[in-house]
Amino acid sequence: MGHVLHSLETARREGRKLLAVLIDPDFGQDGERLDRTVQNACMAQADLIFVGGSLLTTAAFDLCVQRVKALSSKPVVLFPGSPAQLSRHAD
Repeated sequence: MGHVLHSLETARREGRKLLAVLIDPDFGQDGERLDRTVQNACMAQADLIFVGGSLLTTAAFDLCVQRVKALSSKPVVLFPGSPAQLSRHAD
């Protein structure tokens, strides 16, 4: 998390705006739609990708985070909809 927090603090200090895209982990259930969404976020030059806000439990949530990490070099930040939405794969 250190490098993500450092990036956020640097942007704030410099007055730069950042773009974050929130991906609902339900997208992880449809691999093609998830892939397309991550590709669109990267093409839009998103700075961060948030994952969370849904009702999925740990296993499906973790798989979604792993897939997003595999598709993008952007930092993946958790935006949990419940305490079950944690993943050691997030940044």
